[in-house]
Amino acid sequence: MIDLPKAYAAFASYVKNYNPEDGKVRLKIVHTEHVAAISRDIAQSLHLSKEDVQLAELIGLLHDIGRFEQIKRYGDFRDFLTIDHGNFGAQLLKEGLIERFLDDTSLYDLIITAVQLHNKYRLPDGLDDRTLLHCRIIRDADKTDIFRVRTEDPLLDVQTFTREQMENSAVTPALYEEFFQEHSILAKPGRTPADTWIAATALIFDYNFPRGLAILKEKDYISRMIHRFDFKLPDTKEKMANVEQYANGWLDVHSRA
Repeated sequence: MIDLPKAYAAFASYVKNYNPEDGKVRLKIVHTEHVAAISRDIAQSLHLSKEDVQLAELIGLLHDIGRFEQIKRYGDFRDFLTIDHGNFGAQLLKEGLIERFLDDTSLYDLIITAVQLHNKYRLPDGLDDRTLLHCRIIRDADKTDIFRVRTEDPLLDVQTFTREQMENSAVTPALYEEFFQEHSILAKPGRTPADTWIAATALIFDYNFPRGLAILKEKDYISRMIHRFDFKLPDTKEKMANVEQYANGWLDVHSRA
């Protein structure tokens, strides 16, 4: 079996290398803990073996291991402007970091693959069944806690814009129409602040299992995230209300186990 206490101790030791007073570092430590717990929850909802439940939790603990060095080097979470944190985390693990967390070398390749792919727009073909399963679990768990982060965490630790910029932001018509095509929306430079909030909401369309969507529904994250701001432009206010209604309707249907 996987020694999770050892893994959590190794994680705590690793993050001591980074400034705990940095809001972005603190955000990622808390996010990691939440994602590990949600990964365990999803795996249990699928009635997986004890080892696979433990493995899902361990992948959750390691999924953002590349974020801490990314923050230290760039002070920015945006992969398209810095480095791909999934690839970078996988590289760190391959270079020997994974040995601090787990002795069973037979699981190394699966874990590293799941870390590398957790943030990709689409999973590649050709993954074996167990690896594919764990890639899907971590992707759902990560998205689920991203909604909490965008609902609760300090805005400037999450994004690069201010409350005033968000509340006075317009919505790009093409992005708005893309939302209703029911697929996740790629992050790109040049998005307005309001665009980024709609794109974040569109993550619901890329879930694999109902449990993560059920958590979103239980916590009312869609409405809470959107109502975090008092949008000033009438067009933005209307579009956000439409996105909220559509997304909550989607959850009503797809969060049922």
